[in-house]
Amino acid sequence: LERCTTAAGQWPDVAEELVVDLTDGPPPAPAGGALECRVLGGFSLRRDGVALDVETLRPRHQEVLRVLACTGGDWVHCDRIGTWLWPDSPADRVRRAIQTAISGIRGLVDDHEGASRVERSGERYRLRATSSDLGDVRDRLAAMAGAGPPDAVEHLTAFVENWPGDLIPAAGSTEWAVELRHELRRTTEDAAVPAVRWLAAQATVTAGQASAVGRLAEIVRDSDLLWHDAIELARRADQPALAHRLDEQYRAVVGSP
Repeated sequence: LERCTTAAGQWPDVAEELVVDLTDGPPPAPAGGALECRVLGGFSLRRDGVALDVETLRPRHQEVLRVLACTGGDWVHCDRIGTWLWPDSPADRVRRAIQTAISGIRGLVDDHEGASRVERSGERYRLRATSSDLGDVRDRLAAMAGAGPPDAVEHLTAFVENWPGDLIPAAGSTEWAVELRHELRRTTEDAAVPAVRWLAAQATVTAGQASAVGRLAEIVRDSDLLWHDAIELARRADQPALAHRLDEQYRAVVGSP
């Protein structure tokens, strides 16, 4: 503890790391205003209901902020950020660049009334938002995965009806965005497949159920299983137009079966 006190006066970053490592459990939630984070279908941050101007940050610092936002409050190691954003730079230069970016991000998202919204633990960082559309989606997926049929089918239908959109479409095909979208799609597929397989085993399927599975296949995109089940369920629900549309999408997105 005496060493921590000394570090706090001389090296604040070291002191922060020691406090995190020596404290049991997660740190308390940051005090101050509410921070809302939207990363699905677009990107925006609001503090106490007021939009934050992300464009005031340097372009690469904006990328670091988007990476932290798109991991939904999970810890992200410096090495992973560096691989995505500074793949050809030496490790020491990457760490300095990340520290500079974090300082700028804190200046934007923090209200300076409590602990920072950008937390550090060793060489990992995370953004702790008060509310997040990605967090809401994760909660709905967890509810779907934990429900037994037919309740899981109702969760599936509600999930696709309220799907807000892909992870930051404006990020395009940047490596980090593609990788994080893939992770979210795999999580979505894992949560939904039991409900889809249960539907496939039923004697009758409604048009609404077939439509929901079709929409799920569109969201996940690269799952052969979901595309095949969606097309078959549409046929069984006497929805030939839906089956034809899904078959064409499957061939375009994944390739001919």
